[in-house]
Amino acid sequence: MRILMLPVLALVLAHAAHAGEAPDAAAKAAAWRDLAAGVNRADLPTLLRAKDQFAMFADSGPGAPAAHRAAALAAWRAVPLLQGDAARPQARALLEEGLTHCDAALTANPRDAEALALEGSLQALLLGYVPERTMELGPESKSNLSKAATLAPKDPRIRLLNAIYTLHAPEFFGGGAEPALPELEAAAALFDADAPGDSTAPAWASPRPGWAAPPKRRSGTGRPWRPTRRTAGRASC
Repeated sequence: MRILMLPVLALVLAHAAHAGEAPDAAAKAAAWRDLAAGVNRADLPTLLRAKDQFAMFADSGPGAPAAHRAAALAAWRAVPLLQGDAARPQARALLEEGLTHCDAALTANPRDAEALALEGSLQALLLGYVPERTMELGPESKSNLSKAATLAPKDPRIRLLNAIYTLHAPEFFGGGAEPALPELEAAAALFDADAPGDSTAPAWASPRPGWAAPPKRRSGTGRPWRPTRRTAGRASC
């Protein structure tokens, strides 16, 4: 399965109740920069470094659920960058690790909608590595994404992950660019409405992913730019 490329601004870890219990602030800031750069540039080594950093932070007490989500996000973005048969064991291990991080976040809060959406997205990718588990992972993936959308219907990141799922799902399961387009458009609108006012806002994706140009931006024809079937397909990798 291919993944839609999207620029990412990292979700900022919650402030610790006691400064002495939290990871070093500079190390956290560096990890968030790595995560954003790795996703934006499709930089595998940077993504893997960010994943390992957040895995370490997840064991440090305060902010653990956010760190688990960040590590899962890094794994989700890294897997499609691992090409060829030789990389398949590493890719599968990354997916399993990402799912472990999602499970940890959901153990802390079973209603963590973004962790559910990431879990569903990772399960969808895992299908390409363990086809014998299709009857298990297929329904679970869709169910987790649907639950996430129900819990947080106005969360643009969850809407985007659902759109990516639809974009890459087989046509006989209702997937493809045409059915994904309304979800992409809805996510674009929600990202604009959800634009963080500062760098510490709790958002792990940017207000306007690459396919979601600002509504005020106009093409040479004078019409507002909107994601289309053609541009949605071109944006995937």
